[in-house]
Amino acid sequence: MKKDYDYLNITLSIITISILGAFALRPTLVTALKMRKDINEYEELRNKMRNKLLKLGEIQTLLDKSKSDLLLLNELIPDYPNEEKLLKTINDKALLNNVNVTSVDYEFDKTDTNPKSLTVHMSANSGYKSIIKFIKEISSGPRIFEITNIELTEEKDTKTNNYIINMELTGKAYYSLKNEDD
Repeated sequence: MKKDYDYLNITLSIITISILGAFALRPTLVTALKMRKDINEYEELRNKMRNKLLKLGEIQTLLDKSKSDLLLLNELIPDYPNEEKLLKTINDKALLNNVNVTSVDYEFDKTDTNPKSLTVHMSANSGYKSIIKFIKEISSGPRIFEITNIELTEEKDTKTNNYIINMELTGKAYYSLKNEDD
């Protein structure tokens, strides 16, 4: 009987320890497994973030390389017509080349296309070399100015007995209207 009692105590103790151990160890094991899963997810996330940071670095490098090209493009085709600046540039180049601009008129592009254009009609006169140099300078920048039509006529100045070239020029300067969303 004493043996049976001892076996019963040992069996009940083992069952009690097993039950208590299962309830006490189970949350710890569940937590440990969850933490291992979380660690794996965080490592994957860290690797993804590292890759994205590397790609952002590559993009920044490309942007830095392209920045001067973007600035040049913005100067060649500005965001707005800037007709005052264009006309000032034409006038300055005319003064530099001793070209007498007698009239300038401009009109805006009414289409929905982008880039838009600003059409300039101009009359001027001067010597042949001055006119040619003026034409080269206005068509070579800093803003894109496409000469679409040019008419040159020669006239003799009765006072100086020199020939004067009369020029009728039509050209287009381009601009790109930015959207309100940009």
